[in-house]
Amino acid sequence: MDFTTIVLSACAWVAYVTYTLCFIPQIITNYRIKSGSGISEFFLFGYLNLHAIFLFYIFLLDLPLPYKFCVPVQLALVLVMIVQRLWYDNAMAAKRMALYYLINIALLLLLIPFALKNPIWFGHLGGWATLGLGYLSQAPQAFKMWRERSVVGFDKTFVYMLLLAGTAEMTGALVGGLPLQTKLAALRVLLFALIFLWQFKCYAIKTDA
Repeated sequence: MDFTTIVLSACAWVAYVTYTLCFIPQIITNYRIKSGSGISEFFLFGYLNLHAIFLFYIFLLDLPLPYKFCVPVQLALVLVMIVQRLWYDNAMAAKRMALYYLINIALLLLLIPFALKNPIWFGHLGGWATLGLGYLSQAPQAFKMWRERSVVGFDKTFVYMLLLAGTAEMTGALVGGLPLQTKLAALRVLLFALIFLWQFKCYAIKTDA
């Protein structure tokens, strides 16, 4: 095993284990404050679809073990966050949003037969789709905190771990010469992690007041 392969493997494991663990502080925060309102609804919808489509990309194109092991766990943790949001929300809103989530999941399941018939084409399409979904999930979270001038309910440890994972993923992508989708996805993670940290700095006084 050459040096490049070792670095690529190490970076992939660090990145995707960290991506997986980063959800846990947010889940704990939601439980502690008995609310999921610190997370944008579009963030949750985006992350649900991002990780579901990413599974197509990973398994159809036979990506390395770190992806196959970590991303299903990440999807499960996103579902936990969604359940928390529905559980802590008011009854009528929760019922309406639960219906939307169920429809979303049903549509994702309907994609499976088509994906299996066209694995290469759908796999590459899934790679680009996850890139777009990443922006469509994290941008609304940044916008929510900017609009409310508050970071209440959004866990800062989640952001620090995103920054670490994005750095590891970008390092592996550059050293290993991975596809453009991977480099752009890592760049997106780094960009929004820095935006979130800047928002914590700007809105900390209001949050602590």
